[in-house]
Amino acid sequence: RHATCSQPTTLCSPLTATACFSQGDPDYWETRYQADGDEGEVFEWLMDWPQLSDCLGPILEGCGAAAVDGRILHVGCGNSALGVDMRQAGFGGGGVVNTDIAPTVVAQMRQRFPEDIWEVDDALNMAYARAAPRFNAVVDKGTLDAFACSEGAQSEKLKTCGAYLREVRATLVPGIGRLVVVSFGQPETRLKFFKGAGGGAGGGAGGGAG
Repeated sequence: RHATCSQPTTLCSPLTATACFSQGDPDYWETRYQADGDEGEVFEWLMDWPQLSDCLGPILEGCGAAAVDGRILHVGCGNSALGVDMRQAGFGGGGVVNTDIAPTVVAQMRQRFPEDIWEVDDALNMAYARAAPRFNAVVDKGTLDAFACSEGAQSEKLKTCGAYLREVRATLVPGIGRLVVVSFGQPETRLKFFKGAGGGAGGGAGGGAG
């Protein structure tokens, strides 16, 4: 099942063609975050929690992520504080885990928000896809976009996005777990990746352009 939440938004930073083509490359992100210095900075792609809460909140409640033992995975978190905001809003009582492939940004966010959970992980080979307990919700804010905007033929993008979505599915609580995707792409440009992965993993909250 897919739910689309259309809300006006502005992409916080314009993407050049070169940057878009590089987003699927881990080295691009590591270099980008190193340039921010030791402390780094907080930056929200697409939409922040105040913009998302009316749409995202009910989805999190519906999949059990608002329960005292509810768990949320913010995959590809980068330097977003969305996971912090969700925890402070009362979601993910069983843990909100923020993961990113770039060690630099994980270290920066640990320093800035030491009370929250920040871990280095590869979205294409998730440690949590092979561990328990699973998550009630996986929140993706721009991670699928990064794979969709990577270099290579469309067939390769379908393969990569399909592998990512299968990893996500393996982290979710069977039956009730939901993947929420906040994307700059129109729904029809992203749903094809779900079909290629063998079906939907949950709901999608589309920001602005879908």
